Amino acid sequence: MKTDLEYLKGLMNVFLESSQPFIEISDLKNAGFDITTPQGLHHYSILIEKEYVSAFNLSRGNPEKLGYSYSLSSIDSVDYALVRLTAEGIEFAQMLQEPSIYEKLKGLSQSPLNVMKDVGSDLLKAFLKKKLDL
Repeated sequence: MKTDLEYLKGLMNVFLESSQPFIEISDLKNAGFDITTPQGLHHYSILIEKEYVSAFNLSRGNPEKLGYSYSLSSIDSVDYALVRLTAEGIEFAQMLQEPSIYEKLKGLSQSPLNVMKDVGSDLLKAFLKKKLDL
């Protein structure tokens, strides 16, 4: 499955828009991002693999601590699981929120996420330098 940058941006925006440091998985579902659908599973798993999300106890990389429950026949969400964006996740999410950077990154949407993050970081630095007349 290909990564949909618009979907990823919206998913991460749920975290950014929260007034709390942690959200429940149900908050993602209520915002239209069900992490058990194929699209949701793909994109939320990317955030887990890149360690852009952590659990209430700040553990990373373990889907069972980050909102998933597995059985022999299904993958379900644990709606009450508390999760947050890590510092790296916040940086990437904020890059995606800047319209000029997002538009440029859309052209790289099939590139590895690390490449998009590195390019986005460079674009953000250039954007801020220009904005501050440096």
